[in-house]
Amino acid sequence: MLSALSYKINALRAIALLAVVSVFIAGCSEKLQTEAKEQKPSKTIVVADAGHALQGDGIQWYQGSVAAAFADAKAQGKPVLLYWGAEWCPPCAQLKATIFKQQDFIAKTRLFVPVYLDGDEPKAQAQGETFGVRGYPTLIVLSPEGVELTRIPGGLELDRYAKVLDLTLRDVRPVKASFEAVVAGQSVDADDFRLLAYYSWGQDNQRVLSEHQNSEAFEQLYRACPGDMAEVKIRLYLVYLQMRIADLGENEHLPMDVQQSALAQLDVLLAEPSLVRSNLDFLFYELESTIAALADVVSEDLPKRWLAAVQAQADNEKLSLMERLGPLSVEVGLERLLNDEISPALKNKIQARLAWADNMIHNDYERQSVVNMSWGILSDAGMDAEGEALLTAAMAKSSSPYYFMVDIADVAQRAGRSQEAIAWLARAYSESEGPATRVQWGVMYVMGLVEMTPGDSAEIKAETLRVLSELKSGDDYYQRNFSKMMSMSQALLKWSEAGQHRDVLDALRANRDERCERLEQGTDAKSNCLAFLSQGLGSA
Repeated sequence: MLSALSYKINALRAIALLAVVSVFIAGCSEKLQTEAKEQKPSKTIVVADAGHALQGDGIQWYQGSVAAAFADAKAQGKPVLLYWGAEWCPPCAQLKATIFKQQDFIAKTRLFVPVYLDGDEPKAQAQGETFGVRGYPTLIVLSPEGVELTRIPGGLELDRYAKVLDLTLRDVRPVKASFEAVVAGQSVDADDFRLLAYYSWGQDNQRVLSEHQNSEAFEQLYRACPGDMAEVKIRLYLVYLQMRIADLGENEHLPMDVQQSALAQLDVLLAEPSLVRSNLDFLFYELESTIAALADVVSEDLPKRWLAAVQAQADNEKLSLMERLGPLSVEVGLERLLNDEISPALKNKIQARLAWADNMIHNDYERQSVVNMSWGILSDAGMDAEGEALLTAAMAKSSSPYYFMVDIADVAQRAGRSQEAIAWLARAYSESEGPATRVQWGVMYVMGLVEMTPGDSAEIKAETLRVLSELKSGDDYYQRNFSKMMSMSQALLKWSEAGQHRDVLDALRANRDERCERLEQGTDAKSNCLAFLSQGLGSA
C-alpha cells in the first residue's frame, strides 16, 4: 500500500528525477537542409499582473510583475528566462547553490530578462497554469512575444547551462514547431535537433506532446537525427527508450528486437566516457527499470559496466555535490536488484560517502539538496535509523525544516509509531510557510490522518476544512494546489467508500459549495473548486 508519507517522498523526490530527463551535450555544428521557418506559432502567453521573488545572488532577477517583465523584454528585444521554484524544494536549492552562482551562466542571463516566480507568491499558481508548469524547479525560455522556445532540464554539468541558453539565442524555432516538423517528415536544422534533445520532456505538461502521442514520435526524432550528431542522436534514443519502458505493464518486457537494439545502444554509450558524461541523468536513475525491460538479453556484464561507468564520475567536479552521490545511488539499486538486501560492506561505504558529502557542504542551499539525496540513498538501503539521524541533524540547520519532518514521519510510520508519525505531520503543516506550500503540507497531514487514524472522523473533518481554508481566492485553485486538493479528495472518497463517513463528506461538500459560490461563473477556478469530492457520490 502506498502510504500518505510515501506519496510525499515519491512526489517530492520525483521532482529531482523529472528535472534531469533530457541531459547531454550537443553534437556537430553542420547545418542540415532546412526549410523556411514559417512554422513558429503566433500564439502568445497572456500573464496576470503579479509580483515575484526578489533577486538572488548574481542574477539580476526582474523587479516587478511578470506582465511588466514581458513588456520590458519586448521593448528590449530580449527573450525571457522564467524560473519557477519554491524555497523548500531541494532541486531548486541545488540550482541556487550551483548554476545560479556560475559566472558564465550569470553573464548569459544578461542577454535575457530573467524572471524568478516563486510558487508561493500571490497568483503564482494561476500563472503556473498559464505557463504549464507544475514541478519545481522549471526553467523556461520564451520569446519577447511570449512564445515558449524551450524548457531546460536540470542535471547538466555545471558549465553546460550557458551553452543551452546560447542555443535559444540563435535563430531556432520553438521546440514545439521543431517537434511537429520532424513528426511530419520535414527537415530541421542541427540546432533544432539539439534543442529537442535538451528539452525537459519530463516537465512538458502537454506543451509539446499531445495527450495521445507516444514513443513512436520519439523514435522518429531519433531516426531523423543525422548519424554524425552522435551525442544528440543517442540522447534522443534514450528518451525514446524511456517512453517505451514507461508504456510496459507490470513484469512486461520490451519486444525482442527493441531489446537487442537497446542493448547495442547501451554498449555504445557505456564504452565512450564523453557519452557517459552527457547522459548521467539516465545512467543515475534508470538502471533498474532498464534492466527489467531488457531481461531477455541482459547478461551480468551490463550492470557491472553500467556501475563502473557512473562510478568513474564520482569525482567529477563539474557535477554538483548532490549529483556526485548519484553513483552511490546506482550501486544501492544494483545490489537490491541482484541480492534483495544491502551488504554490510556497502552500508559502511554509504556511511563513509555520506559523511564525506556532509563535510563538503558549503551553504544552506547545498545542504537542502545533498541531505535530500542522502536520505533517499539511506531509505533505499533500508538504513532507517541512520536516515532518521541524518534528517534530525539537517532539520536543526535547515531554513525549511518542515520539509524533513515528513520524512521523519515516514520512518516513524514504517516502524509502527503511528502517533509519533501523526505528530510530525501536524508539526510540519503548522510550521510550513507560504500559501501553496501550506496546501501541500496540509494535504499530506490529512492523508496521514486518513491512513493511520481512520476512525478519528472529527479530526479528519477539522483538518480538511483547515486545508481548504488555505485556498483564499480563485487564483489559488490551479496547478499544484489543484493536484494536491484532488489527491486529498481521492483519499477521502476511498476512506468513505462504504458510506461510513457520509456525514463528514456531506459537511465538506457543503463547505466546498459555499466556497465555490464566491468564484466567478465559467472560470477554471470554479470548476476546479467544484471537482473536490465530486467523484463517487453514490458510494459516499
